[in-house]
Amino acid sequence: MVELRASVGVRGDRTASRQLPLTWAQANMWESIQALGSGTRRLNLVAFKLLPAGTLTVERAVARLGTFVSGFDIARTTFDAHGPSQVLWPDIELGLRLVEAGEDPSVALDALSATVTAEPFALDEPPIRLGLVVDDGQVRGFAAGVSHLAFDGRSIRPLRRLVDAALSGTDTAATLQTGELVRLETSPDMRAWSTATLDRWLAALASLPVGGGLRRTAPGAFTESVLRSRALAVAARTVAVRASVSSTSVLLAALTTILREAVAEPPSALLLVSDNRHHRQLADFAGIAAGNALYRIPHRAPGSDFDTYVRHAHLSAARGYARARYDSHRWRELLFGLTSRGSAPDLSYYFNDARADPTAWDGLEDHLDELRDLDRTGGEVVTRGHRDMNDATMFVSVEEAGSSAQLAATSDDAVIPPELARAVLHGVERFLVRAALAA
Repeated sequence: MVELRASVGVRGDRTASRQLPLTWAQANMWESIQALGSGTRRLNLVAFKLLPAGTLTVERAVARLGTFVSGFDIARTTFDAHGPSQVLWPDIELGLRLVEAGEDPSVALDALSATVTAEPFALDEPPIRLGLVVDDGQVRGFAAGVSHLAFDGRSIRPLRRLVDAALSGTDTAATLQTGELVRLETSPDMRAWSTATLDRWLAALASLPVGGGLRRTAPGAFTESVLRSRALAVAARTVAVRASVSSTSVLLAALTTILREAVAEPPSALLLVSDNRHHRQLADFAGIAAGNALYRIPHRAPGSDFDTYVRHAHLSAARGYARARYDSHRWRELLFGLTSRGSAPDLSYYFNDARADPTAWDGLEDHLDELRDLDRTGGEVVTRGHRDMNDATMFVSVEEAGSSAQLAATSDDAVIPPELARAVLHGVERFLVRAALAA
């Protein structure tokens, strides 16, 4: 592997940097990264793409990537290790990694993608690393490794689009810049929006039973269990189409149903990770836009069918997602204040649909007969790893797995032992298969 270094600058004023507060989403992630330690690479992300042969020289690609970085302020940002702020630099040194395509460019691209995310991002380095797969002076693919402090999973698609457009020399529609988002969030209108949203949070929390509140990141024993199941994807999509809701809502409704049965003290609410791109200004924002939504688990009336409950769950989740945009620093202050006074519900269960392509299950409703074949149902739960720091009793994520479902749960072993976490994941799968076949 070869690494090139190039100085990249911004058009216009090249004399001064700009120090800005973090965006609301950055502030939310800042707390996690500070707690996990600056040496973590667990949250690194990557955008990558193969390119047609013979369309772009390495020399031209380097020049075009320089233009991309010049016009994309988050690529020229560093963070202050001593406090929640960021510096937008007018000039920055760009590191560009080059790997040979070899016999199979896709294999080389996989290796490059792993390389650009292998090391943790230091706060004083730009939160993006770029690399190219090259073959005899021509570019065959690119990879951009990025820090979750600056980007979230759903920002990978607009980021990949911007890099691809830069390499092809195509003009793209302007996207919101991080500096512009900071100015927007510090405006009187957005401050008023945040205050009103947090007031609704407080009112909603007051109606829930008191529990452990919001957990700070702390040492302990946490096990990561993963279920991969084609049957779960088919079942979730089938119920979603039948009930006219999203597969996210179906999985959420099934998970809360199983938690109520399996956990001694089940939560009354979950925190949902929202990418907030349903807001017009953030629709195509190539940066982190994530916030936590409050999901009050709906009551399921005795004798009611699951499709009806799923619709209630969908509406409850939609209300939560719509209100997931607010001042994260103030949010934490309020919730930790309630926690310290013992007046907050249990807010230590999280759910995140992290799929970048939610359309991958489209059409699976036509494969319902697969669920009748016992040899083709029932995924395996495996232990993917262990952690010694976390802030959740259980954090469940829906991960990218094509036309299969991959459900990952990181659980506090002291509250939800590994065997119980496995039972919860299997329970979600079995429950939804039965629900899909019940029609």
